[in-house]
Amino acid sequence: MPKSRQPDSPFPAQQLISREENVPSVPHVSLTTAYPLVFVIEESESPGEEKSALYRLIVSYVVRRMLCGLTAKNYNKIFLRLADQLRNRVSLAAGEMGFAALAGDTARFPDDNEFRDAICSRRQYGNIQQHRLRHILCQLELEMRDKFDEGISLPDNLTIEHVLPEAWAQYWKLPDGTQAAADFLTGMSESQLKLIGEREALKHTLGNLTLLTDSRNPSLGNLDFAAKQQKLRESLLKLNREIAEMPNWTEARIRTRATRLSDLAIKVGLRLLLQIRLWPLRANTADSLLGFREAPRHDPMTRRNVSRDILPHAFGLDVYGKH
Repeated sequence: MPKSRQPDSPFPAQQLISREENVPSVPHVSLTTAYPLVFVIEESESPGEEKSALYRLIVSYVVRRMLCGLTAKNYNKIFLRLADQLRNRVSLAAGEMGFAALAGDTARFPDDNEFRDAICSRRQYGNIQQHRLRHILCQLELEMRDKFDEGISLPDNLTIEHVLPEAWAQYWKLPDGTQAAADFLTGMSESQLKLIGEREALKHTLGNLTLLTDSRNPSLGNLDFAAKQQKLRESLLKLNREIAEMPNWTEARIRTRATRLSDLAIKVGLRLLLQIRLWPLRANTADSLLGFREAPRHDPMTRRNVSRDILPHAFGLDVYGKH
């Protein structure tokens, strides 16, 4: 079982306080299945920093599983079980132990290696709703910035752009210098088919995705990298300027960038996953804000003075359905 605060733990607890960032808002979908655990934490006498770290741990769990393509169908049972375990001892150490004890594909907390592999090799575009994927890229953009970029806000109209286009055959030659057939099959040799397969497997991974304003995105279309490069140089986003500095955009570049993004995501740890907002609720408004018609029988604290948006409205997470 991983120990608290070890570098290789899936629970990087050193970042306890989230910083304020100018992140575009996205639709708020509640993580309602986590509320029993949230209420136990909020009603405890644990220090504020411990509570913040525990809230981040909850979101880290959900987001890591989302990026790793793991199911969300058992979250209701999992969070109820964790709430029961922490009810008499609310602490970061107890929370980490509870999550670390979860086993099996339906429950486990993905460790750093699995998280990194998912970012580097798993298809994310099309598997995760775009507003969530967009927010992940926004957070990575903010974390990449230095003091010279801090004054630049993120536009609300950013959309996801594939650097290597989804339809790349016309303008993007294969690594061996040959042209792929439009249908990826006709006249292709075995070696060409292998190169096509490798490219197709990478084009929807995080390493090939960036952000552009919706007015600039369509203009790039399926153009070759030289044409895209100039447009990316004009962008104010660090994500794009780093890509524009590359002499070309190949499968190897996509893999290298994915590794960098995964290392960045792990380095910033839970700060990437949560912007904490604590807004007290009055008892007579709790039902409508939390989406309950009546207080759940399993947790009488629902109607007390609890916190809304402890879990990230910015991430738009919905643990009832698909990621």
